[in-house]
Amino acid sequence: MKFRVALVLAVGTVLSGCSPPGSAARPSATATAVTAPKPDTTQFVRLLDSRRFDPARLSGRAGELVELVLVGGDQKHDFTSPGLNVNIDVLPHRVEVIQVRLPAAGTYDFWSGQPGDRDGGMAGQFVVDATTAPS
Repeated sequence: MKFRVALVLAVGTVLSGCSPPGSAARPSATATAVTAPKPDTTQFVRLLDSRRFDPARLSGRAGELVELVLVGGDQKHDFTSPGLNVNIDVLPHRVEVIQVRLPAAGTYDFWSGQPGDRDGGMAGQFVVDATTAPS
């Protein structure tokens, strides 16, 4: 009987995350405020269920910090661009906000990698101008 009580006490201690009586308390985590840098510009992109981005052509300047606000529809889509180092899911009826530091001048393709999306036309381009953004 004593073994059963000790086992219940030990299991209860492990499951509750508490230290057993007489042991040192674990340090608690403290919250750390995280702030994102202020973007140079904000661009909104709707991910339409008709397998389109609205708009499908974005533009910015090399070095610019762009905040992309990705607005989802009724279906899951994603925003993928290896050239911009972005791959983020946008779940139905959700808004995802990301910041992208634009690379050197050029045209960077983006698309949704969900089955059928890219082949169905869910693709676009981000045109980066050679004029660098102010620091």
